[in-house]
Amino acid sequence: MQRFDINAPVPAGISLNADAVISGALIEGAGGLADLFFRRAITATDLKETNELSLRAEGFARKALELDPQLSEAHTAMGRAHRALRYDYATAEFSFRRAIELDPNNVQAHGFLGQLYLLRGDHDAALKMADRVAEIDPRAHAVIFLRYRANEAKRDFEQGLKHAEEAFALDKQVHYARIALASFLFYNGQFERMEAVVREGFDDSPGFAFIWHQLLARAALRNGDMRAAAEHIGKLEHGAADSTKYLYRLAVIYAEQGRHEEAFDALERCIDNGEAWAAWMNSEPGFDSIRPDPRFSGLLARMNLSQ
Repeated sequence: MQRFDINAPVPAGISLNADAVISGALIEGAGGLADLFFRRAITATDLKETNELSLRAEGFARKALELDPQLSEAHTAMGRAHRALRYDYATAEFSFRRAIELDPNNVQAHGFLGQLYLLRGDHDAALKMADRVAEIDPRAHAVIFLRYRANEAKRDFEQGLKHAEEAFALDKQVHYARIALASFLFYNGQFERMEAVVREGFDDSPGFAFIWHQLLARAALRNGDMRAAAEHIGKLEHGAADSTKYLYRLAVIYAEQGRHEEAFDALERCIDNGEAWAAWMNSEPGFDSIRPDPRFSGLLARMNLSQ
């Protein structure tokens, strides 16, 4: 099956309307387009655009399954829809397992199943899944993401940095290789190295500027550089006017600053608007100060998650 790049244009001859995908020759194209639109939804900063992209992805996945119920990639895409759009983790797991049954080498399905383990708090199972994916494709995004989130959740920052450095050495152009490395450099107090990685990220991965500004702001706060912190917090606040991705990053900073009411307000608005990043709030070290508050568990429950 053709793999689509996150920034690639829609292939010529394939309509953006899932109902128009009626030819058997386009079955795999429909599955690939579902993957494409889900990927674009991850970095879209406009909420309306994010929702439209996600719903369009689901439409392509459903069309692909209508044409071929045995298409592994389509089951993977449907699992993503069940998780992201409806917080239906049981049905999502069924879809991912069905995708793996149809194609034991489906890296994405393994990766998303591993993410379900993370959301349930089974970090060791997620790390084992990362090892399984690495056997199929050591450069896969899923390997990086699962190790990043699992080590972060376990607060094993040394092991996280080791894994991140290995991934970055393999391919520094992979977005999450850079995100993981910058994050674990921050957690380990290596702020100068982190800043160098982040500065390159503005050029190489501009779609993740909300992460870069957050890391620079947090490092500046740790170093007592209030001027630099204010600059990057200002960038996040400006972006948060239109994007819950920026707002979520602000919530982390507010929590670390002891501005707990503002942190909860930001998180609530993120969840109200279906911000996908909020699903990872339970493993975020920056929220440790607000985790004991009953409101934290209440917000998780709205996404069918628990502490």
